[in-house]
Amino acid sequence: MAVVGYQANIKKSGTSTSFTGESMTVTTGNTYQIDDSPKQVFNFNSTFTFYEDAVAISDSDIDSIDYMYGKVTFLTSKTGTITVDGAYYPMANIAGAYQATQNTTNQIINVTSFDNQGYVEKLPNQKDITITCTRFDDLSKDFQDILQNGSSIVIEFLPSTGNGNRGWYVLDSANQNLDMSNVIEENLSFQITDNKNILKTFSRQ
Repeated sequence: MAVVGYQANIKKSGTSTSFTGESMTVTTGNTYQIDDSPKQVFNFNSTFTFYEDAVAISDSDIDSIDYMYGKVTFLTSKTGTITVDGAYYPMANIAGAYQATQNTTNQIINVTSFDNQGYVEKLPNQKDITITCTRFDDLSKDFQDILQNGSSIVIEFLPSTGNGNRGWYVLDSANQNLDMSNVIEENLSFQITDNKNILKTFSRQ
């Protein structure tokens, strides 16, 4: 079934903010997610402490942390109340955005040898993700500052509620379009920075 485009959105991260005692709820098995959804994007450079009934849970009991969606999976089941201390990045709509494209690629290498039976042989190699976005420019210079600083930010690509992905991206271009018969627009292009750390720097819903 087709999905209408007006439900889509694209967001970027703000300044890291600490939190304490945030409640978490089990999603499936031994996996818990922070209840306050605006705090889902964990700062992976921060220290996180998880508690069961106010008692710190040992790091050795943590199987994995999904930093993009505020989830933790424990090695053992829990029966008490789970809370967490740490830091998060608030996410906000990219102002004026009205079009965005995500392109996921898989580099294919030709490995055809003389032993071929008349068919080309290929192997998948490196994967990559890029995002482009067009927005009505408010002349805030936010993205020019990001480009000049060379800093990475979290981008959330959201085709519809509950169906998207988040990752750390670097801004590789921010171009303005001037047109006498139209409003000023800005074209943004992002490249993922570290896709090898799944759940830490990239994750899907």
